[in-house]
Amino acid sequence: MKKWGLLSLSLIFISYLVWLARNLDIGQEPIEADVVVVPGGEIVRSLKAAELIQDGYVTSNKMIVSPLNEVIGTKPLIDFITDTGLSEDQVIGENEATSTWSNANNTISIMEEMGWKTALVVTTDYHTRRTKLAFDRASKDKDLKFHYVSAYLKDSEGKEVAYGDSRKALKIMFSEVYKYIGYYLKLYYWIDE
Repeated sequence: MKKWGLLSLSLIFISYLVWLARNLDIGQEPIEADVVVVPGGEIVRSLKAAELIQDGYVTSNKMIVSPLNEVIGTKPLIDFITDTGLSEDQVIGENEATSTWSNANNTISIMEEMGWKTALVVTTDYHTRRTKLAFDRASKDKDLKFHYVSAYLKDSEGKEVAYGDSRKALKIMFSEVYKYIGYYLKLYYWIDE
């Protein structure tokens, strides 16, 4: 009897992991907000955030990038952002973050200093679920609202590709599921990127 119970629990857990791997993208359609937030990482996140500013979704016309001091290849991240037509004055850099958890906490501090209450958080499609978990927990008991917008990786022809359709799908899913479970268990400082 114990064997069947253990087998049933194992099957339920494995089913949950498969479901989670296929449902990492919980991004929403953009809405108007005070500021747009970009947890560092993929260039496509910053480019999507710049697009949202240019499309009029961001009332302050400002972007918080955490961290901003990243270099992609040999080019600083700020250069990719200003290449979109935004000025350096529109970009607020936060350079202490080393993880999604510290991105959330440091960004929230900046928002509170600036008096902003709403933010579009732009991250890669596979990263939205964990980002939401981090920002929701970091902003607990604060009068802040976050709305999550997915940015998509591009293929060699420049077309957007959902994480499940990318060449690295299994690696992305395994890594992100592992990190999400770690975040769910509040192991931020042991799981972080």
